[in-house]
Amino acid sequence: HRDLHSFPTRRSSDLDELGLAYKKTGEMDRARRCFNRSLEIRSEVDDNIDVGQSLVNLARLDVAARDMDTALARADDALARLDEVPPSALHANAHVLRAQVLIRLGRAEEAIGSTLKAISLNEQFGNLRGAAIANYVAAQCYRAAGDSEAAKMHAEKSMELNEFMGNASGRDNARWILDQLNA
Repeated sequence: HRDLHSFPTRRSSDLDELGLAYKKTGEMDRARRCFNRSLEIRSEVDDNIDVGQSLVNLARLDVAARDMDTALARADDALARLDEVPPSALHANAHVLRAQVLIRLGRAEEAIGSTLKAISLNEQFGNLRGAAIANYVAAQCYRAAGDSEAAKMHAEKSMELNEFMGNASGRDNARWILDQLNA
């Protein structure tokens, strides 16, 4: 399937890379133009995985712009499309994104299910970085929902995974949650 559409696939991937570079340098309008064009190309090819990736990219820009309703709609759209294909790391990423948006919307209890799905998927794929992030977000969700014990468990797991990978900033973020819970 991808071979039939290799040029559009390459073009949309190049636009994603360019959009990510623009996002990293704070050029959000340029990033959005790249991601929107990538989504247009991918929608023409009708590849749920690639369209899902474009929706996740755009939703992350929506989060940065504090447009949580649009970000949630895009995350939900991405997940609906991804339900049509076998699970991947992108599924886990989309679930984490959805949870992060729901936390910002004050819907932490609703976000917990997405974090648990992301943890499960990342563990299945052996994606330690993804599992560390998903556990960190789960800790945030449980803390916001008032379940300190579950929050501690997920923060400890995130800290453990980050220590194993040598990710000091991830470890420190998880430790901060633990410190807040123990205060």
